[in-house]
Amino acid sequence: MDFSRVNQLQNWHDIVNVHLLDTTNSTLNEVAQQVVNWVKSMKHQSSELEIVTSTPEEAEHVDNLIVEFNQQQIPFTQDPPPVSANYVIKDNGRIVAGINAIIYHWKMLYIDVLYVDEAYRGKRLGSQLLQKVEAQAKQFGSKLSHLDTFDFQA
Repeated sequence: MDFSRVNQLQNWHDIVNVHLLDTTNSTLNEVAQQVVNWVKSMKHQSSELEIVTSTPEEAEHVDNLIVEFNQQQIPFTQDPPPVSANYVIKDNGRIVAGINAIIYHWKMLYIDVLYVDEAYRGKRLGSQLLQKVEAQAKQFGSKLSHLDTFDFQA
């Protein structure tokens, strides 16, 4: 192909998307595959991106992608992988307090949820649940923990 006219344009790369396929030593089938790959890549580049509500499976996939990325940046030091640390306190079979936590990847404790029923607050049930989870994390070798909360929850 003759690109001499394109090369004469100033800033031609801003105007034209040029992709060269070197087929010098390629068989006909290899050339065809290169063209197919290029067309597929162009379709992906030119497709319209859209934001849509994810399915539960897609949300889990996104979680897995960030876990993979994190592991590539800082290798996980924990085996086995994440360990749940979930506990409830019951009164006659009814849950009146609970904590959902996880010890993950670098032996880090993450407290996701801590809840105490309003009628049971002030009785140190939240403290007992925190102590239970912290003891499990310490046995596992955890040195770090984190959580987030709103002022009105704390």
